[in-house]
Amino acid sequence: MDEVRNHLEPERQIAQETENLHSREIDLCVECLEHLTKGFNEIGGSFAWEEPRATILLLATRGYNSLRWAWEMLRKGYYSQANTLSRTAWECWFHGLYLMLHPDKLEDWRSPANRPDLTRMRNRVVED
Repeated sequence: MDEVRNHLEPERQIAQETENLHSREIDLCVECLEHLTKGFNEIGGSFAWEEPRATILLLATRGYNSLRWAWEMLRKGYYSQANTLSRTAWECWFHGLYLMLHPDKLEDWRSPANRPDLTRMRNRVVED
């Protein structure tokens, strides 16, 4: 009978090789993710869901989740997917920062027709 191939074995091998070659970088990534996890755990279940804080928290958690899965993809050798997810994380955090600095712009930000273009948003964040 033909041998059944484990389709996850190449991922496991790549993850092991990554850990062997880049242990310092991996430790830094794990430390960062643990720091973020601790911060989210500190929020607890009694968070007040008033705007714009609720939207900012949703953007922050979406960014965290994207970064967490980017980490998994990176370890297993899916570099393009990891890059895409890490960009999503940074964009979520950028939009959250914009809303923290300009809470009065929440309704405009929610509407694609009224949302400032990214260059204008970046300039406003940099100025602040």
